[in-house]
Amino acid sequence: MARRMSENQQKRRSQGAAGPRDRPRRRRLIDEAETASEAVVAAVATATDAEKDALPPLGDHLDTDALDRLVEAETQSPAAGLVFTRTEDIPTDVEVSFEYADYDVTVSDNYVLLE
Repeated sequence: MARRMSENQQKRRSQGAAGPRDRPRRRRLIDEAETASEAVVAAVATATDAEKDALPPLGDHLDTDALDRLVEAETQSPAAGLVFTRTEDIPTDVEVSFEYADYDVTVSDNYVLLE
């Protein structure tokens, strides 16, 4: 699946701007005991070395119940936790992308990708 750049990514690339989003991609597999929205907050908290409570509420940016229902998978990945990977594709049935806490976030049925 080809990944499209967000408007912010396109703008930064065209301006040659460096900033907090010019970090390596971080992929965190979703643990079977957590929801997709919980995994997003946990991934960003880990990436920013912040407490989860210190982050802006994810619910202020999108409907977390809808996100959780949309990406809920019948089977979860056997591995869980923060995983640093190259950017090769992981097979997935659904992807949802949005901006949160200065990250471009992509959530699939089995991982959260921060860019």
